[in-house]
Amino acid sequence: MRSLLHIAVCAGLVSASGCADPASPDPGELVGQWVSARADLSPQGWHQYHLTFTTAGRFVHEVRSYGVYPSQRSDALSAFSRVEGLFTAGGDRLSLEPERLVWWDSFYGESSPVHVVQPYPWGGVFDDARYFIREHKLIVHYTTYPADAPEPTTAEYWRVP
Repeated sequence: MRSLLHIAVCAGLVSASGCADPASPDPGELVGQWVSARADLSPQGWHQYHLTFTTAGRFVHEVRSYGVYPSQRSDALSAFSRVEGLFTAGGDRLSLEPERLVWWDSFYGESSPVHVVQPYPWGGVFDDARYFIREHKLIVHYTTYPADAPEPTTAEYWRVP
């Protein structure tokens, strides 16, 4: 009887540990460059997100659009929008504090100036974010507010070698 109780307790411990939450990610694993999958736009062109974290606690979140305008090749940069600022990570939480917005659009001509808006004019980036890293993939769960109602959202990025 005692052996059966011992086996049942051990089996319970093994099964409970298998269901436990994964360990919190190491914030140092964020450092580097990450890129999303390419997303097609309509009626033409595509865009891609780029995310960079530095050891100094800084981040850059950029969206680049390509081939959007009729006279452009599909690989020609059409526009970009970049948010720069500070980040902190602890446990599975990720906080990005934007400081400035930098943008450019070829619609205004190839030689149009780069625009800088500082301080950053809108709310945060990745509100209420939690993240994890699996293999070479960064997954960020955060909240967006389309039509002023909170909506759970997920972004996926792959590490740039």
